[in-house]
Amino acid sequence: MEDRKAKSRKGDRFHAGHRMRVRRQYMESGLTGMPPYQVLELILFYALPRVDTKPIAHELIDRYGSVSNVLNAPSRALTSIPGVGEETAAFLKLFRDVSALCRRESDLTTERIGSRADIESVLSPLLTDPSVEQFAFALLDGAGRVIKRFVTDSGGSHSVSASTEMLIREAVLHSAHGIVIAHSHPLSFAAPSRDDIDSTRMLAQTLGAIGVILLDHMIVAPDGVCYLSKTGRFRPTELAFSGLPD
Repeated sequence: MEDRKAKSRKGDRFHAGHRMRVRRQYMESGLTGMPPYQVLELILFYALPRVDTKPIAHELIDRYGSVSNVLNAPSRALTSIPGVGEETAAFLKLFRDVSALCRRESDLTTERIGSRADIESVLSPLLTDPSVEQFAFALLDGAGRVIKRFVTDSGGSHSVSASTEMLIREAVLHSAHGIVIAHSHPLSFAAPSRDDIDSTRMLAQTLGAIGVILLDHMIVAPDGVCYLSKTGRFRPTELAFSGLPD
């Protein structure tokens, strides 16, 4: 009797250590390098907290061939696998349906910048105060999708330099691939000043040093908009495509 209890405690410690290693691998590297059975094993950790889920995951993959096929299998078929009850089957269905919902929401809400007109539609609505210069930013992923956009209380060329540290922090935090910026000239013209040009070039160099591309800088004024890339006074880094189309 005591031997069985000791073996049980040893088994519990082994499973706890194994689960910790798998979770740590996921937290450090995501699903990269994980075989399909281990992805399922990780999912099943949360449905079966006190069960060795590895044999169940192997059985599911052996029968259905892929994680996607498992998640899309009928609940009744899943419960025919030893160790998979109705609650576990429901959990797998919930996992599939929530993932699908997230994809649908992303498709509906994600803004994308692929042209200069897109910059105007994404950033101009942030420049709402006609009494002061404001500065707006959009962080982009590698496909041009907007990860985050925000505005500072006041802009102008000096704000470009002042915002560099904040931009670097946000770009690193969100793993941004590129950035577009805009600022308003509420009482002037849509044309860059010498300070606008110099500070934009400096910002592009600073961001380029951490692998982030400054794609363009838009100036908004009562008489229209101006893009520094179109003036010939600023060009995106060599890593970027050669300017955004209109």
